[in-house]
Amino acid sequence: MTRAFLLPLDQRARLREAGGPLAEADLTQLDLEALPVVEVDGSIVAYWPIFYALHLEPLWIVEDQRARRPVVKGLLDLMRESLALIGKPVAFAVIDPDTPILALAERLGFDRVPGDLYYVTAPAVPPVEV
Repeated sequence: MTRAFLLPLDQRARLREAGGPLAEADLTQLDLEALPVVEVDGSIVAYWPIFYALHLEPLWIVEDQRARRPVVKGLLDLMRESLALIGKPVAFAVIDPDTPILALAERLGFDRVPGDLYYVTAPAVPPVEV
């Protein structure tokens, strides 16, 4: 039997049993909102967690200061401290691969996400009358 449903968030450990990219992940780092899963004969065969991640945009540094390490490093260090201060362990940014900021961001711990960035919008929900 195949069924698609929202897995209760307190059962997120079942994702480890299922395998896939989250089998070894620290699931406490994901601010999960919903866990769509598909089960076949009681085993999870597909999942697509929905979580909040902070989007760090836009990054701007005046052109004549972009090659100055203290300016770029100071900004990136303060951004990381800010994430820790507000208790958000994960954030993402779109970084132009042709800028010196990319190399510094990688040295400061940013990892490239494989693939290309896509987005999806939810269908419009009609207003609820009260």
